Amino acid sequence: MDLRQVRSFLAVVDNGSFSAAATALFTVQSNVSTHVARLEDELGVTLLDRRTRQLTQAGSVVEKRGREIVRQLSAIADDLAAIEDRIIGDVVCGTTPSIGLAVIPPTLARATRELPEVSVSVVEAHSGTLVQQLLAGDVDLAITTGASNPELRSTPLFTEDIVAVFSTDHPFAAKTSVTLRDLAQTKLLLPLHDNPLYDHIARAFSEADVPLRTGLEVGSSALVQAMAAAHVGVALIPATAAADHNERELVVKPINDMAPRRVALTTLSVSQPTRALEAVAFIIEEIAKDAAASLPGCHTDATTSSPQASVEVPNVLSIP
Repeated sequence: MDLRQVRSFLAVVDNGSFSAAATALFTVQSNVSTHVARLEDELGVTLLDRRTRQLTQAGSVVEKRGREIVRQLSAIADDLAAIEDRIIGDVVCGTTPSIGLAVIPPTLARATRELPEVSVSVVEAHSGTLVQQLLAGDVDLAITTGASNPELRSTPLFTEDIVAVFSTDHPFAAKTSVTLRDLAQTKLLLPLHDNPLYDHIARAFSEADVPLRTGLEVGSSALVQAMAAAHVGVALIPATAAADHNERELVVKPINDMAPRRVALTTLSVSQPTRALEAVAFIIEEIAKDAAASLPGCHTDATTSSPQASVEVPNVLSIP
């Protein structure tokens, strides 16, 4: 087995076909086909279904190990640079949309100044997808909520309240805060079922023995707020996502009996982090905790989460 075989196999997986893999590797299709065939011969298994281009069970195992091999080989250059006290390398960072708006721009600005030889790219998705991307090796670290997996290591950053958002003329507008029983009496705008935020909300209702009414599920923070402003229902969203509610003519109220969600910086626990990864992680941790200390509805270890407190979110972010 040689590295060209592994890289060719991973390129087919990533690009969906042998021809697209050849283009990505700047070679011809016959070379890619030969490398993959030789890898299969040496391992004595079929890695790809040639009709569907889908991974076989053996292929899934080899893909996971192959990505780890490529990561470790790439880390060699970083380790050698460390001898000269240089930090170089590529880091792919994943983030949830609303938290990313508060954390990622200042992170990239600082990384550009302090880590000129480190290339940072950003992937945006909800936490469940980010966990899968971490396990697949598609991202190096991610800002996640509620990630729990023995293959992952999480460093707590802060906690964030879930808030109720609705139009300025909604009956709830006169309230200081709302309860789960209040919310059970109205139409709700909820995150998609596969979003961990949905699980967080459903668990809160279940533990309080309050029925969660079936509502509309929306996958976009901007869209769900627009729907709330249009009197479609009451949106349940993270506090950071409600930052520009005044511009949207929305009211934001805390939910008395819903626990905040935990936000953490998550990496693979089984791999040795590069110096570039450690440096970017350090910057994210500092910026995230500073941001949480100044954002209403967010709480660092030094503060006490109080859902009863009024959540008046200033226009410090823009939800695209």
